[in-house]
Amino acid sequence: MRKQIMTQEIWKFTLQPFSNVIDMPDHARVLSAAFQGDDLRVWVVVVPSNVQRKRGFFVAGTGWLCDDNALGTFVGTAFHPGGMVFHVFDCGYESKDQK
Repeated sequence: MRKQIMTQEIWKFTLQPFSNVIDMPDHARVLSAAFQGDDLRVWVVVVPSNVQRKRGFFVAGTGWLCDDNALGTFVGTAFHPGGMVFHVFDCGYESKDQK
């Protein structure tokens, strides 16, 4: 029996300060976060054929107030060309029961 190969790709998504909800394929793996010019991006390995689900990210600048519930798994720190420093957290996928 021939094994099916799942094609993976690296996609990028743009983030804004505070809460973000992004549609991305299920079981995506976050690689990193960084600025590309003035845009804060997160790079993710995806299987494009997987079902799309909503995934949360939280972005806070150094010294900003943060709600403990908003902070997820730390992804990385990104340095804006203008000097500000941002911290990106992966809050995970919304539960399949949420709409």
